[in-house]
Amino acid sequence: MTEAYGGFWRRGLAFCIDQVILNVIYLIFLLAGGLSHLLGQAAGGGGPWPAAAPGAGVSQAMAGFTLLYFLAVVVVTVLYFTYFVAVAGRTPGKMILGLHIRPVADGSITFGVAFLRLIGYLVSGALFYLGFLWIAVDPRKQGWHDKIAGTVVIRDRGKPLPP
Repeated sequence: MTEAYGGFWRRGLAFCIDQVILNVIYLIFLLAGGLSHLLGQAAGGGGPWPAAAPGAGVSQAMAGFTLLYFLAVVVVTVLYFTYFVAVAGRTPGKMILGLHIRPVADGSITFGVAFLRLIGYLVSGALFYLGFLWIAVDPRKQGWHDKIAGTVVIRDRGKPLPP
């Protein structure tokens, strides 16, 4: 089977698919958290959120819920990208579009490399997303996160890689 680098648009669409999947998970967490809070209120308690002071009202409970929700989103995002890249060499979005992540050097992607690649997303997005836009102009279609982690994204089918 021949290989070609995964280009900017295909990788962008794969990332969008991953975001849709993650947003469905986030929505489930949001609905479950809201439902548990409502059920806790109906049962006469304050729900699982930190107890509000007598004059604080809903705002302190919402602050606790927001913090827990934010932490859940961060944990799920880290687990999603790290797990799929380390175990399968691709996220579900990349699977759908026939893309695969592999190390530039021989070997396999470890959980450490997958996590480093995820941290590289922060660097790639920090300066007006230039690290992601770099994929469009790089000869090997590497974003800054790929360069940081020493990875390249390839298409499962296509023209051969240049030497």
